[in-house]
Formats: sequence, C-alpha cells, structure tokens
Amino acid sequence: MAIFIQHPMFIRIASMLLSLTLLLCLSAAPPLNGVGASVFIALASLVFASVALCVTIGNLQENFARFFLFVYLAGGNEDIVNWKNLEYSASLSLSLCNFVGMILNWGLALTNEHGGPYGAGAFFSFMLSVMYLAGAIIALNTDDAEEAETLHLSAYEHL
Repeated sequence: MAIFIQHPMFIRIASMLLSLTLLLCLSAAPPLNGVGASVFIALASLVFASVALCVTIGNLQENFARFFLFVYLAGGNEDIVNWKNLEYSASLSLSLCNFVGMILNWGLALTNEHGGPYGAGAFFSFMLSVMYLAGAIIALNTDDAEEAETLHLSAYEHL
C-alpha cells in the first residue's frame, strides 16, 4: 500500500474518486446553512483532480505551466513556473480547504438529527485533505534531475 501512495497518479485518481464521493454524500444530505461552502470545496477538489489527471495523462505538464495567467502571476518569469510548483501550491491549498471542509461537515453532522451524510462527508473531506497533502509532499520532493538521470541511464544501456 505504501508504494501506491508514493505514486502521483494514484494520488490524483484517489482524489478524484474521493471528491466525487464527497459530492454524493453532500447531495444526499438535507440542506442546511453552511453546506454551500462544503459543496464549493468538493467541486473545486473534483475540478483540480480532473484537470491534473488529464494534464498528466496527456503529458501536457510544461505546456499547462506556461499558460499566460501563471506566467503573469509569477511576474513574467517563465523559469520559476513549472508543473511541480503549480501542483504543490494547488495541492497544499486544497488540503487546507478540505481540512476546513471536514470541520464544517463535522459541525453540520453534530447539529442535525439526520447528520449521517455530513459525518460521511467529514470523513471524505479528511481523506481528501490527507491525499492532497501527500500530493503536495510528492510534488515538493520531485526533482527534475531524477527524470534527466533516467534518460541518461537509458542512453548508457545501448553502449
């Protein structure tokens, strides 16, 4: 199991499935004040996980990172804008948002007599927070030299 958690693709797929499950839990719950924030966090998590998965599968990481909005926000310096920095920032932000969503869902579960779906939503928000935190740590520890090193090793195999 530990080897799967170290793989970024597993993190992205699990985050997408957990986000979808969280949305299903929140849609099954009775409407209460404050549930809109939880739904927004779950939708943002689902959109980010889907975009990250599609960009990774399409091998478009660097093209996506060179999008003019990201370069503009970086002060026009294209050298500091890369996929791992974007993924780290978004994963860390979504981890914190899902932790807040977990607290909100748990509070909604305790204040409502039919709070079962909110309790399940709190669990899935916590799991999403852990998954996005793991994704942020993996993105932070990913080194571009590792990819270059594997290319050099494959070139030496033909000698």
